[in-house]
Amino acid sequence: LLFWCLLLFVVWLFPDVFEYKAADWWFRLRGAVQAPKDVVVVTLDRDSYTKLEASPFKTWPRKHQVALIRRLKSLGATRVAFDFAFQGESDDPVADQDLARALAEMPTVIAGGGIPRNVVSGTEFEQIRPREEYQKAAEALADIAIPVERNVARTFALPGGSGKEALPTFAQAALGPGTIKPEQMPGSRDLINFYGPAGTIDTIPYHEVLLGDAKALERRVRGKIVFVGYGLAFGGAGLSKDAFYTPYSPPSFFGVEIHATQAANLLDGSWIRRAPTMAAVFWML
Repeated sequence: LLFWCLLLFVVWLFPDVFEYKAADWWFRLRGAVQAPKDVVVVTLDRDSYTKLEASPFKTWPRKHQVALIRRLKSLGATRVAFDFAFQGESDDPVADQDLARALAEMPTVIAGGGIPRNVVSGTEFEQIRPREEYQKAAEALADIAIPVERNVARTFALPGGSGKEALPTFAQAALGPGTIKPEQMPGSRDLINFYGPAGTIDTIPYHEVLLGDAKALERRVRGKIVFVGYGLAFGGAGLSKDAFYTPYSPPSFFGVEIHATQAANLLDGSWIRRAPTMAAVFWML
């Protein structure tokens, strides 16, 4: 009797802990499932720095971003969402101007809002703001904040933004204006349905998009939404901030794949809907 009383007391005090652990076990028992084919991830990985002769200790050259946008457009991608903070000037003024023009050539989303200074706690957001001409050229400025619950990325970012202004979530904006209305978004308690370990969503290294076979690439990106972001844990300024624990960690997920997973969940409606706290407590008991 004492054991059950203690269990009741602990569950009553910490219901989320038990729910999260149960969800983690369920993900691992279920294993990987087919991810929706509507989204593709392009990652800036170690090989991309080598193949494109860029320094991992400097900002990624904007001339490559320009080339990537135009390449993806030629391959038939419908939209491109950049998990990059296009702030300030680079050391290539010509590429800076070219990027503004390229962002306007097809539907693009760029990163804004807040990023956590500490991804473990998910607190103390550092505000990012792209250059004004990039905000005007892109279709949308979206919040790239990823909530962290008990050191793990589990829940959805909510519309409104983590910054000083109301912004759509990155996943929401990536799907296009009006595709997902705020009232159709998951609730604050709902969980991301991860399709499997890191890399389950179709992922293409950045350099392969620029240097790879066009016909093979077209089959992978035509008619799809492309999420572009870092796939390297350490290297340049801020890269280590974009790796998160998930129910499938280790290894960590990079932010761009979490955004892509959220977008895929919004498209197929597969996110995990949680009951209210009190209902969950009684269910567990």
